[in-house]
Amino acid sequence: MRQRARAAAALASGAERDRLLIAALEAVGNGVVITDVDARIEWVNPAFEALTGYTRAEASGRRPAELVSSGAQKPAFYADLWNTILAGKTWRGEVVNKHKDGSLYDEELVITPVRDGAGLIRHFVGVKQDISERRRTAAALRESQERWQFALEGAGDAVWDWDVASGAIQFSRRLTEILGVDEGAVGQSFDDWQHWIHPDDLPRVQADVEAYLAGASAAFVTEHRTRCGDGGVRWILARGMAVSRDASGRPLRLIGTQSDVTERKLADEQLRVAAVAFESQEGMMVTDATGVILRVNRAFCELTGYAADDVVGQTPAILKSGRQDREFYREMWRDIAQKGHWQGEIWNRKKCGALYPEWLVITAVQDEGARITHYVAAFSDITTRKEAEAQIRNLAFYDPLTELPNRRLLMDRLGQALAASARSRRHGALMLLDLDRFKTLNDTLGHDVGDRLLIEVARRIQACVREGDTAARLGGDEFVVMLEDLSRDARRAAAQAEAIAEKIREALGRPYALAGCASDYRSTSSIGVCQFLAHEHGVESLLKQADIALYQAKDAGRNQVRFYSAEMQAALEERARTESGLREALHGGGFLLHYQMQVDRDARVIGAEALLRWITRERSVVMPAQFIPLAEETGLILPIGAWVLESACRQLALWAATPARGLVLAINVSARQFRQPDFVAQVQQALAASGADPACLKLELTESAVLDDVDDSVAKMQALRALGVSFSLDDFGTGYSSLSYLKRLPLDQVKIDQSFVRDIAIDQSDAAIAQTIISMSRTLGLHVVAEGVETEEQHAFLHAHGCEGFQGYLFSRPLVLAEFEGLLAQPRQGRG
Repeated sequence: MRQRARAAAALASGAERDRLLIAALEAVGNGVVITDVDARIEWVNPAFEALTGYTRAEASGRRPAELVSSGAQKPAFYADLWNTILAGKTWRGEVVNKHKDGSLYDEELVITPVRDGAGLIRHFVGVKQDISERRRTAAALRESQERWQFALEGAGDAVWDWDVASGAIQFSRRLTEILGVDEGAVGQSFDDWQHWIHPDDLPRVQADVEAYLAGASAAFVTEHRTRCGDGGVRWILARGMAVSRDASGRPLRLIGTQSDVTERKLADEQLRVAAVAFESQEGMMVTDATGVILRVNRAFCELTGYAADDVVGQTPAILKSGRQDREFYREMWRDIAQKGHWQGEIWNRKKCGALYPEWLVITAVQDEGARITHYVAAFSDITTRKEAEAQIRNLAFYDPLTELPNRRLLMDRLGQALAASARSRRHGALMLLDLDRFKTLNDTLGHDVGDRLLIEVARRIQACVREGDTAARLGGDEFVVMLEDLSRDARRAAAQAEAIAEKIREALGRPYALAGCASDYRSTSSIGVCQFLAHEHGVESLLKQADIALYQAKDAGRNQVRFYSAEMQAALEERARTESGLREALHGGGFLLHYQMQVDRDARVIGAEALLRWITRERSVVMPAQFIPLAEETGLILPIGAWVLESACRQLALWAATPARGLVLAINVSARQFRQPDFVAQVQQALAASGADPACLKLELTESAVLDDVDDSVAKMQALRALGVSFSLDDFGTGYSSLSYLKRLPLDQVKIDQSFVRDIAIDQSDAAIAQTIISMSRTLGLHVVAEGVETEEQHAFLHAHGCEGFQGYLFSRPLVLAEFEGLLAQPRQGRG
């Protein structure tokens, strides 16, 4: 009886321990999965369900790979994992798994083999931690969760009586109930009994029997598995004693009991599993109902720096950081009292005094009477996560190079500034600035030097603005300054903004000492400014206005400050419409050539100039002076120039079979077009494709086109002259005319600009210039044509001083093709 009482007491003590361990396992914030040796899931905790999306019922009996495998790991990865755990070692690593909803997540996984009393691996315990988001790991622990039942149910023992000599053995009916078989199925001999013992346990049981019979053990006690009628297995505790012995003391007859200890064995196994899970990567602490610490795990000691002996008997107040006030703790304990658990972020202090953030889950453990007996706390150090969150926040809202706010944060602050302006009725200003010729620095000295310049620019801008203002970097060398709380008067606000803008411009214009530069580097900046008041303009509209003002600052020569105006916006919108119209004209046949004849001293037609006209969608005619500058700036001059060249060559080919055969047609070539490396090939292609006679094509070049690179110009002109193409220098005298380059260029003709011809009869200076051009050209053997001849007086003066060719309204205005060809067909009388 005393022995049974002791067993009952031990069982009760074990049950209490079991309950605490299982409660700790349920409370752990990491996912825990328990499988058998074939990797089939036997049990998972709530954190596993939250992590994977699979319930305990859905997961039970299935392999983890069936549920969460993402396919991201190679077969060799899993081969290594299995080799490790089958060798009885703990495996740790990181894997990419798949949630039930199909989303992927990263997890840190620890798998530990669990052995039975015989040292054989019976289970694997996996502890999974979500390291992608650090999800809230301990979702509300429910009081209604099922608890493992470890207490053995004393349902009575089976009695047996064994005659050793004959081998006959009798069993009580209780054994058949335990095995789930009919009476008589067990048998009546020792051999029959051995048949029911699990084959793996039989050798050990036989050894225990022989040891007792030989007197090597004082009592016969053995535990083994017994096969049941339904194919299952139950654990049996068999105890017996000799009631009869022979003369030598060898037992002749034994009687004893067989107790079903399956529940206890399962409980022991779960205890071992719970003990492994308790020693998880999360810090864990168990206190009594008054908060006195009873037990901590290894992770607790590693995270806090305290040994178990340092804290057992103390209260968790030993970890207090002082960061949380009394109200925080009152609310925390109120939640625990009402809900049975609490979770959240908290700052605690390590033994060394260092503070750290942790994610803490506290669960109240209740007995059968719903009285709180213990508290279980599970926590993890989230320092790395907090640092990562801060880094992500910085990357999301700040420029990593200059540490200034980025576009996203600027837009948010600008929205707030507009709202504040609406309340205070004070003006604000937005400045958009960039560095003049920053690309040249990057290309010549490298991006490292460019980055150092940007960092210093950011520092100088910040030094120029007020504490409440915002300096941001949009990217590249573009910066934005937002000024708030300026004057309620628009003019005073503009003056305040201009003062700060000039301060920034001056600061950015000072020399920079940059590593990698042999000497101090100098840079300038262009700044565009727009004002705002309340919500008169949206955020994007303000940036656009500042950008327009910046464009004007650059257009004014750079290193300037310009304020946005409505007129400026209208001009840019008109420019955009013109550019769009030009593109449409290129693809939709919107260009047309007009032809203006050129005559000799006897008024005979010697050639013509093709002049470009743009016919808009509304059928209005736009003159070149209105769109060529924009075409040059946008690069559209290249496809436009190619169209003119190809159209002129096609027309020359058509004239070859008419009375206009041999007529020389001049076209204007822009500087940008002439500087193209393949310009000669373009002309050759146009001539070849059309079949035009090269000798009938004359290219008019301006001084600026040939002066940029005289050697290159000479080479191109000579290559085309070899084909028969001739050249005319257009607008001569309006630039930096020089005899030295004029002598080098393979020219055929010089044109006197109409600006000299216009007042030639009344302005002595223009008359002198025209005479000089004629005289110089004749000396160099060049043909001279005066353009813009509109009056008899102009013609008479030029004719008298030896001019050889004339072009202007006096002879013909520019005509469409049909009118021009009609004019050519008319007989003309000469002029003297």
